Amino acid sequence: MNISKLNIYRNPNIGVFLFANNKIALIPPNVSKATKKTIAETLQVDPIETTIAGMHIIGVLVTGNDSCILVPDIIKQEELDELKETIEGSMKVEVITTRHTALGNLISTNNKAAYISKSFEVTVEELITKGLGIPVYRRAYLGLPIIGSMIVANDRVAFVHPMIPEQELITISNELKVTPVHATVNEGVGFIKIGIVMNNSGILIGGSTTGPELVNITSALA
Repeated sequence: MNISKLNIYRNPNIGVFLFANNKIALIPPNVSKATKKTIAETLQVDPIETTIAGMHIIGVLVTGNDSCILVPDIIKQEELDELKETIEGSMKVEVITTRHTALGNLISTNNKAAYISKSFEVTVEELITKGLGIPVYRRAYLGLPIIGSMIVANDRVAFVHPMIPEQELITISNELKVTPVHATVNEGVGFIKIGIVMNNSGILIGGSTTGPELVNITSALA
């Protein structure tokens, strides 16, 4: 599996800015050629420049799997049209109408199952389930609704907030069909999404991630 440390705009919080599945990576504008190359070579996908509602925080606002990309209804029509045109029907794009627009922070998904925030309306849960085409579970850990910030998964492994209890890892393993691993990034940050972007081919890790953190993460991928 390919592994690279990365900053976006000299910022190690790469999960704020990037979304990736096994088909594409969505990246904000004005990313350097070297950074684009690292993303493409590590994840083995083509990076696509875009914004969501004119903002660069794509990883906060977007989530999805290989079947469907979920975007909030604050997306501009021209952004939506361009995204659909670029991906050329290789997956669906589902616009989610909700006041909880930070979909990337509120949903954690792979191609087998998804965890969603308990904050979502029932109608939104139905849309998410229909779009992703997989089982969806409402989850909250540590009393927080931001499940997407606490678990990042591909189809083999999930990195999870270190304060999620050990007994919950069994549930995560059974439902997401992965090996869950406690981890931190960027010098001790437990909200793991902020510093990890991955798919089944590779993993990008925030540039401030320490040696021991990196060893923990890479050992889980071996």
